[in-house]
Amino acid sequence: MRVYVPYRETGGKAHYIFPDQQAEAAGIRPTGEDGINIEIAGGEFLPFCKKGTASEFVSAALLGAAVGKGMYIALAESCTGGAICTALTDFPGSSRCLWGGVVCYSNASKEAVLAVRKRSLEAYGAVSPEVAREMLTGLAKISAAQAFASVTGIAGPGGSSDKKPAGLVYTAVAIRKRRNLGDIIVRKFMFTGDREEIRNKARVAVSAQLAERILNS
Repeated sequence: MRVYVPYRETGGKAHYIFPDQQAEAAGIRPTGEDGINIEIAGGEFLPFCKKGTASEFVSAALLGAAVGKGMYIALAESCTGGAICTALTDFPGSSRCLWGGVVCYSNASKEAVLAVRKRSLEAYGAVSPEVAREMLTGLAKISAAQAFASVTGIAGPGGSSDKKPAGLVYTAVAIRKRRNLGDIIVRKFMFTGDREEIRNKARVAVSAQLAERILNS
């Protein structure tokens, strides 16, 4: 998946805001024919980007996309432990489009809060496309938001196996229009790096995918 974010400084001169090394570290590319064009109407959140990292800019892009479309965001996080929601709330004004999020780290919490079926957890495991999908549908039932995302994965170094190594992450995103939850897009990622790097790449991937769905809705 390739991501680029156009940014206009004062005076209207356009710049790409992902330096190559930062984009590479986040597991994305700043440009490309298959790039996801995440445009921010007015760029109102970009002035608050202080860290200068790719993940920060993608969070700003997600907020800008949601505000521009008049949508609220809801998140269900497992392996990222609330990092996606935290990154969004770093920005002043995020309450205009962030409904909230839930961190369901254990299987028991996935069942109790998001109504993930026990038989799905037993048959497929917590890190699976099936559970990512059920996390999202469960979130949609308890939230009044319009834009949804879920993520489950293995950040390592423990908890991995030959079939499910560290770095394996599944994400799901969907947009609700009126009362109907649209197509749920589930994606599989294999990230490299240590625990912190894998979690950060997962955070960027989820934010970029959800921004894409919002902008294309």
